[in-house]
Amino acid sequence: MVPPASLLLMSVLGSIGMATGSVLLLVPEDRISLARGVWLCLLGLVFFVSLFDLLNHVALRTPVGHMFRKKYELTLAEVLDISNK
Repeated sequence: MVPPASLLLMSVLGSIGMATGSVLLLVPEDRISLARGVWLCLLGLVFFVSLFDLLNHVALRTPVGHMFRKKYELTLAEVLDISNK
């Protein structure tokens, strides 16, 4: 079951925003601690999985995505491949 698009969008924006905020707090001479590194890796995982699901949702379940798929004659496998890139 895929979450609604608004939840996916919030997840994408929230994870990139939290990662950016976490890095902006660093002074250039600071080193990234193990805890912060793990946190950034987890945020990256959430970001990329949410972005993949959001792109698939838009391409496969919206009128704009249907029009785009029809215009370029894309199959399901091609849409998933594009989302994965």
